[in-house]
Amino acid sequence: MIASTPLYKQGKRIYDYIYSTYLKPSDAILEHPKFNSNKDTVVYMAWHPHQDILAIVDKHDDVYIYEKHDTVWTCQVLRDIQMKDVTALEWKHRSAGTLAVGCKQGVCVWTIPRVATDQEPQFHPSASMVYLSYQGHDHVSSLAWDPTPGSHLLAVGSAVSNALVIYDMLLKRTHVLKRYGHGCIMLRWSPNGEWLFEGGSIGTSRMWDTKHWESKVISNPPGLWVQAACWAPDNRSLVFSMYGKSDLHVLFMSGKQIHSVVDHPLASLPVTTVTTESREQIKAGGVIRDISLDGSRLAIAFENTPLIALYSLKQDSPLNLNTEPILFPM
Repeated sequence: MIASTPLYKQGKRIYDYIYSTYLKPSDAILEHPKFNSNKDTVVYMAWHPHQDILAIVDKHDDVYIYEKHDTVWTCQVLRDIQMKDVTALEWKHRSAGTLAVGCKQGVCVWTIPRVATDQEPQFHPSASMVYLSYQGHDHVSSLAWDPTPGSHLLAVGSAVSNALVIYDMLLKRTHVLKRYGHGCIMLRWSPNGEWLFEGGSIGTSRMWDTKHWESKVISNPPGLWVQAACWAPDNRSLVFSMYGKSDLHVLFMSGKQIHSVVDHPLASLPVTTVTTESREQIKAGGVIRDISLDGSRLAIAFENTPLIALYSLKQDSPLNLNTEPILFPM
């Protein structure tokens, strides 16, 4: 039979590799905590980038908006029948009260006027919502507002679709960027709006040039996806880590063209034991859960430890990477 010939077996091995690496839908990504039905009391939270406003999603998919007035925190509640199975939360830049809430089947974009209220939680009396959806673009995994002044673009990624959807909230237009590969688990817009990083679920990630909407493919290690990522203020450097790993990498945009991307290993942070001021020994390091960069200070959160690692990040040219360190403990 043909199935027993060496030529068929070789062809089958090649097909199986291509299918499992690039074509097969990833069931593992749907086991991500974003899509886990066993929710904690607090599921997601997002600070407003410019004001003392905090949005929190509970396990019932209600959104609580906490806002500070002088020394008092008030609370307004948002609820809608379409806001189910919340998976992402993102405030719009340079806007007092525009909040995007990613759900399993679409996105709820809330406009939240400021109103006088008591400290006790109550439903917002005048908040309005626009529901966005695109056929086949469910399991919304990530949201990112364009930070460019005057822009009203919202990028939406799906864990199961190979399309990146850009909604223009001002002109009420939808732009769909289709590409080969699997779904998206993360979107990170650069501070100046020129670059959009798309962390792919399996196989590949992409860096988008938002002026021409061209992209460069960045290969993920087999079976892995980007767990955490954040841009540096220079708009040229993206620090990231992979799922289940304790290594940090940095992507450098070494030129003005989207094709000039340099991937450089930054640091390895294995599990170590540290002694606190109270003489208690606690494990630190290991698998990275999340990272955040504030200016030159990089905060790293790990799995299975309450300690946060702080580093100072020196922003430098990629030409100096092999000779000078750029990450220093604080």
